Amino acid sequence: MRLALRLGSLTAVSACAADPRPLADPQAWSADPASAHYEIDGAAVALDHGVFERPAAPGSASSVRTRIVGAPVSGDLDGDGDEDVVLWLSHQTGGSGTFYYVVAAYREEAGFRGTSAVLLGDRIAPGALAIEHRLVSARHLARGPSEAMAARPTIPTTTHLVAAARGLKRIVRSAPEVEVAHGWLVIGHEVREFRPCASRAPLWLLGSSPALAELQTTYQAALPDAPPYTQLFVTLTGRVTEQPRSGFGASYQGGFAATGLVNAARQGACTVTVDQ
Repeated sequence: MRLALRLGSLTAVSACAADPRPLADPQAWSADPASAHYEIDGAAVALDHGVFERPAAPGSASSVRTRIVGAPVSGDLDGDGDEDVVLWLSHQTGGSGTFYYVVAAYREEAGFRGTSAVLLGDRIAPGALAIEHRLVSARHLARGPSEAMAARPTIPTTTHLVAAARGLKRIVRSAPEVEVAHGWLVIGHEVREFRPCASRAPLWLLGSSPALAELQTTYQAALPDAPPYTQLFVTLTGRVTEQPRSGFGASYQGGFAATGLVNAARQGACTVTVDQ
């Protein structure tokens, strides 16, 4: 995963992907995300007041129908200070399935620009959306892997997404115990700690962390002239562990094995805990 720095003030640093690139259609600008142009599985979807419908095939009595589900949620997704929007879309293609997607509409000078959608499931139960520190949390009810599609979804699930090329990108956690956490990172001489928003105590960042080299590079690039031990606000994937038995980390109450860097910023605040 390559480091991507936002030039200028360096108020935001993203390690996930390049700036999102909306659809290229020059007519796709809209003053309202409910009437913007989106893309589902490579096909254009031009919403009109939250609804899009077309024949499933020429002469077919069946229709492809897409509509907004629930209320859109606003927040800054790409770090430019503007209020972007995320929303649920339901998509029916004429068969028995109802597919649910999360999609973004980025605010730019001419209005909102829709992007490609991310599929979260067939016949799930969509729930609340939230944007915090450029991270999208999409709650929904899902089924177990062995359950039939006719079964009612009952398993609470949260999918996390971030800004990426052409829209949003799902954050993949390598194991069930891997969480997504906001917090403060400090790297310096004999110090390597992460203080999650969900914990008052700092954790020692393990030297075996898969993302350690990326975190060190990002920390140095974001704070080139800052005093030693300046905090950097980050969103990480990883898991809490026991503290090391020896060395500088032995004095900490626990450790943190970082598996990935989602994003980083010189300014931030712990407001709410990320839902898992």
